[in-house]
Amino acid sequence: MPYIKSKPVHTTVDKTLRYIINPDKTAELRYADSLNCFTDAHLAYMNMKAVYEHYSGRSFTEPKPENGNCPIKAIHLIQSFSAEDGVSPEEVHRIGMELVKKMYGDKVQAVVTTHVDKEHIHNHIALCSYTIDGKKLYNTISEVERARDISDLLCKLYGVRNVMQTKARRKGQRMTYCEWMHRKQGTSWKAKISEHICSAEEAESRLHETENEIAKMTAKITDLEADIQHKQLIFDAANRFFGKHGLGEYSAEQKKQDKHLLQKNSITSLMGVAGYQS
Repeated sequence: MPYIKSKPVHTTVDKTLRYIINPDKTAELRYADSLNCFTDAHLAYMNMKAVYEHYSGRSFTEPKPENGNCPIKAIHLIQSFSAEDGVSPEEVHRIGMELVKKMYGDKVQAVVTTHVDKEHIHNHIALCSYTIDGKKLYNTISEVERARDISDLLCKLYGVRNVMQTKARRKGQRMTYCEWMHRKQGTSWKAKISEHICSAEEAESRLHETENEIAKMTAKITDLEADIQHKQLIFDAANRFFGKHGLGEYSAEQKKQDKHLLQKNSITSLMGVAGYQS
């Protein structure tokens, strides 16, 4: 599943827009779209500026104060996929667009671009902190968690392989961004331990399968040996009862037992014994 990261933008909305709407990163803007604004860095900036200033009553170019907090003018979401997720740039871009619509509705001002210049495909989403109907958006932990949940749901619908699912995450914990980066770069010691554990589990599973196969083969051999012994008993009885070995010392009790065994197995002559050769 992709990793979601959120950054509040206080004073550099124009710089953020120029970075994400980069033709070199988006296959000449093939993977660039927008909602309620233009898909152009300068025009999108002017669109967001007008909405922000109208509803906040503050300047969009207001500098960051020396003391106190600076208002958030835009929210920058990054939705990054692993190279192992098995998704195309088109699918990643559609997932990014649907994430925005399901997360914020159709009144949000957003620019959604998919960067394909790296091995890992990732979406950049720039959102004005006010919707076109005046609703204020917040960059809180709970909102980021909600974005991740919606992102995971969309990815499941698109059949994205769950390569980032870890034991910790199954317990409801999120993988840290640092750990995600290490996994992506192949430097995560946790991932290496996990691989060793998975290899050991697979080896143990194969060992159990082999043991089961051996047990089945042993059972078949045991059954075969019992069958051979049974057929040998029948052959000996028929040979005594119908053959030359019936002459000489052949007690009435032994003859009775042989006759019963042969009748039980429907043997009426020495020729009827399986495997008999004259």
